[in-house]
Amino acid sequence: MKIAVTGANGHVGSNLCHLLVEEGHQVRALIHHHDYALQAIDVEKVKGDLLDVDAVNRFVRDCDVVFHLAAYISIRGSRKQKILKINIEGTRNVIDATRENGVSKLIHFSSIHAFQQTGREGRITEDSPLAGKGAYSYDYSKAEGERMALAANTDTFQTTVISPTAIVGPTDHGPSLTGQALLRLYKRQIPFLVDGGYDWVDVRDVVRGALRAIDHGKPGEKYILSGTFLTLPEISALIGEVTGRKTIQRMCPSWLAHLGVPFIGMYSLLTCSEPLYTSESLQILNNGSRHISYAKATRDLGYQPRPIRETIADFFHWYLQYQTK
Repeated sequence: MKIAVTGANGHVGSNLCHLLVEEGHQVRALIHHHDYALQAIDVEKVKGDLLDVDAVNRFVRDCDVVFHLAAYISIRGSRKQKILKINIEGTRNVIDATRENGVSKLIHFSSIHAFQQTGREGRITEDSPLAGKGAYSYDYSKAEGERMALAANTDTFQTTVISPTAIVGPTDHGPSLTGQALLRLYKRQIPFLVDGGYDWVDVRDVVRGALRAIDHGKPGEKYILSGTFLTLPEISALIGEVTGRKTIQRMCPSWLAHLGVPFIGMYSLLTCSEPLYTSESLQILNNGSRHISYAKATRDLGYQPRPIRETIADFFHWYLQYQTK
């Protein structure tokens, strides 16, 4: 099949392109800025922007399937207009172009952030309510994106939504925000840890699940691709175990961390780095659910995430080799 992938130069996109080529598909990759994550992958590279309707139409033309991964991700909460424009208007452009050019299937990548926050002990399934207008801009934009994608599903234009949790794993050239978090823990660049955590999932399991959605995903349905919940102290300790390097275990109360957010933001501006602790990320850590079910994906897609220890070990094995090249 000829398959188009937006966001192809990102962590998930490049891993997906590699898998698609490995499986014998022709891949057309939409590139916005750089393409270094795709340099070793045999794909057709196309420069373009989600907000350029003509460019998006040309990109999807003559393809059998479109994977829409491109999105603007932010945990600062201060870039509302850019987030909404790219994640909602850009997604609408992809949906319209895919449908109007006779592509039969769209697989849209949403996020676990599209769901309403439930608190640590809340349970999230595909039937859980989505974020509304009062949510963070990123959360609301992803919820709107998947609403549009699922509403577009018809007998002749099939749409499926993939909702991964915090994606980690090797070949993270960027690195991604989650990759940056792991590296800062490894390098002891974070002065303290806070209570709370994420559900972490391997990028290779996510793209394998997404690939299986082509033939096994039910049209008009969505699938959560989750993994293992670990608190920040647990993930920091695991990094120490697999690398043999002492990692930070010093804790700070969440209320005190919230007070320090403005100073962390100032430091990040001075060092041109993305802050790990923001008001938004602290809320996510405190309210992240321990109970995110991937049962539906297992049933329909044969999805089964690998142990998180294997993922973290493979990430650092790749990173340390990549750094020496």
